[in-house]
Parts: sequence; C-alpha cells; structure tokens
Amino acid sequence: MAQLCRDVLNHAEKDGKAIFDALGTLVKELLWIEESNQRFYAYHYFGRHPERLIGWFDRHMGGSATDRLSRQQMSAHASV
Repeated sequence: MAQLCRDVLNHAEKDGKAIFDALGTLVKELLWIEESNQRFYAYHYFGRHPERLIGWFDRHMGGSATDRLSRQQMSAHASV
C-alpha cells in the first residue's frame, strides 16, 4: 500500500495506518510518500520511481518483471 504522508485532504497518517492495519493479509508493505503534500504527486509516484513496485512484482509473481516484459516485447515484434 502506498500513502501520501502529508495529504492535505485527509488525516493521511492516521487513516492510512488504520487501513493498512485492517488489510487481511500477513504479507504487506506500507510505503509513505513523504516528498510532497500534493495528491497528484502521489498519483505519479510509481511512474517516477518504479523500482519498489517492480521489486514487489518480482518477489510475488515469480521471476523478473523486467525479463517478462522483454520477452513479451520480443514476441510482439516477432509476430509483426
């Protein structure tokens, strides 16, 4: 879960922590986005910083997301 730490439109730290704690899984991560208090910054966070998200997919989806994407792109180009 990712949450803007200083979201001016809600009580982000309190509400975000409550939502995170209520998630029904033992394996979970909470990323506090602290660089801004602007909601749209958070919307674009993973586009600017994809490493943590890619790492999550690598750990939980088996193998490297980067390798799978490369294979899919090669297949797409081969069929053209």
